[in-house]
Amino acid sequence: GDDFLSPAAPQALKLSSLNGFQGVFAWNPVTLNQDGSTATDLLGYEIGVGRSNGIYTSIVEAGSTPSGSFTFGSPGNYFVSVRAYDK
Repeated sequence: GDDFLSPAAPQALKLSSLNGFQGVFAWNPVTLNQDGSTATDLLGYEIGVGRSNGIYTSIVEAGSTPSGSFTFGSPGNYFVSVRAYDK
């Protein structure tokens, strides 16, 4: 059947290292859907980065592991978000 359940939001997003403008992020792996059921069809994660809260002008595919990197274009304050997606 079709799966209409979205994965839960990843938790505990943190900047694990910063080397120049290259930031490496990590978060807890998603194991549940938004309704609390087991997430059996998780495909991967995307990192969103932007200068305004909730407005992510760059989206980076992070793959299926709960970590990823982003190269910031210039010094300053950034907002970062991660989302899980499924089939």
